[in-house]
Amino acid sequence: MRGRGGSDLAYIRLGSDERRMAFMYWNAEGTKNDLLCSEQWRTLKSLLAEFRNLCLSSNITPIYVYVPSKVQVYGEMATDRSGESFKKLWAAQSLRNENASEALTLMAAELNVKLVNLLPEFKRRARAGSLLYYPFDTHWNSEGIKAAAQTIGAALPQVEGRESHARDALKPERAPDRAQEIPCDR
Repeated sequence: MRGRGGSDLAYIRLGSDERRMAFMYWNAEGTKNDLLCSEQWRTLKSLLAEFRNLCLSSNITPIYVYVPSKVQVYGEMATDRSGESFKKLWAAQSLRNENASEALTLMAAELNVKLVNLLPEFKRRARAGSLLYYPFDTHWNSEGIKAAAQTIGAALPQVEGRESHARDALKPERAPDRAQEIPCDR
């Protein structure tokens, strides 16, 4: 049974420590293009477009935040002591570890909404030895909450009461390139 007897557990190197950690969620199989063309992601795009439109109609600047899974942050830090089941899952996962964040980046650009991707900063902090998630849970601990708040806060402009300035400052750096749109055969 997965998660029992340590076979699915990973040992993660955090600085000079080795910590046991359980992983419950793995990225979907397929390329970022496969994700974007799937029914689930087309539904997500529709919902995010509706969210953007509701925000803009209420003079609210929308932003999207990509929240990485624990395996995206810590999977590459697993040691040889990790369970065989984990090693097999990670071998497949490592090939698509950033597909979801890359797909959402493309989608946000197409929808012309600022995206704050937490994955790079979470990986940086993890490599520096920070434990951002509870070891046997999928949720952030206090360090993870702090890292997310700091990363999102740093991405927001310092606004002195001017909503139009905030909206302009949060727009993506460039307009979406129509050539970036992913053609779906489905």
